[in-house]
Amino acid sequence: MRRTLSTQKVVDCAASIADEHGIQSVTLTRVAQSLGVRQPALYRHVRSHEALIRALGLRGMTLLASCIGEAAVGRAGEDAVRAIGWAWLKMAHDHPGLYAATSQCSQSPKEADEALSGTHVVEILAQSLTAYRMKEAERKLAARSIQSAFHGFAQLESQDKDISAPEIQDAFEIHLEILCCGINKVSLSDSGQ
Repeated sequence: MRRTLSTQKVVDCAASIADEHGIQSVTLTRVAQSLGVRQPALYRHVRSHEALIRALGLRGMTLLASCIGEAAVGRAGEDAVRAIGWAWLKMAHDHPGLYAATSQCSQSPKEADEALSGTHVVEILAQSLTAYRMKEAERKLAARSIQSAFHGFAQLESQDKDISAPEIQDAFEIHLEILCCGINKVSLSDSGQ
């Protein structure tokens, strides 16, 4: 019986491998074996290993944007920043392979899909800061700073660790407090207080 493949099935399989065994374990050979096909069959759906990893990165960025967007609904200011932070950390922990692949998303103009996805994450963060008294330019800069802070924490602390462990929870709470205090300080200085 001939198996029907699609790009989505190939990326789904690669995502499962990445999340279960790590992004470094995703090879075209392994994906083909998991799907029960020969490796050349994959080339109708992905051009190369690099293209597959970029597709995983785009999926990871899309999932991250969805998770933090849902967390931000109905929240503003510090409450939104905290909710987004916890959603970010949970996504990175629940999907470590997809999250690792997000670093493969290029922000270059020629790769518009990846850039749009990464930009969407920053837009969600910036929107969550509208309760603070900041000009739009400062809000975007603050959003990029928050993105870097959450990404750094996720990379350093959530991989292969239980995010419900008290030491991770406590460290992230301090991380959030420092971020929120910094945002408040920038907000107050921007408003002239």
